[in-house]
Amino acid sequence: MATTTEQPRYAVARWDTEPNGPDIWTRLSWFSTYEAADSALDRWADRYPNAWVDIIDANTGEVV
Repeated sequence: MATTTEQPRYAVARWDTEPNGPDIWTRLSWFSTYEAADSALDRWADRYPNAWVDIIDANTGEVV
């Protein structure tokens, strides 16, 4: 029996800036639905209170 796994479509991510490097999204957790990512967003934001934490497209890195 073959199993299918759904690729994560959304990620909760933290925006990281480096003094001499690129600014990047660091993915903290992956989700297959926006609703699941949204329900985890506040927990991650509480964990990083001084950072920009948002939901991004896991493939493109764009904020959704």
